[in-house]
Amino acid sequence: MKETVYVETSIFGYLAARSTTNLILAANTKVTQDWWTFRRNDFTIYASELVEDEAAKGDKEISVRRLNLHEANRIFRSYRRSYKISAGVFTAKQLTAKSF
Repeated sequence: MKETVYVETSIFGYLAARSTTNLILAANTKVTQDWWTFRRNDFTIYASELVEDEAAKGDKEISVRRLNLHEANRIFRSYRRSYKISAGVFTAKQLTAKSF
């Protein structure tokens, strides 16, 4: 059985990003794109409707890329399921809202 990964909006942002000369952004983009290419199929990936809504905002060209990634990868968009996953992270790691 595959492990589950909850994907938040910045992942789609890095996947759809334009090239940049900012070294930190370029490195984050490269690492994210490499993980997406080589490891995403090792996991069941979830994102909430809230992530999809956020991905639709901003620059039209980039938002279309983000939404296409969301659709092309058939990412499960269930707020309840995503909430349960994130709640499980809090429980498993014994994190509280104050941890952030």
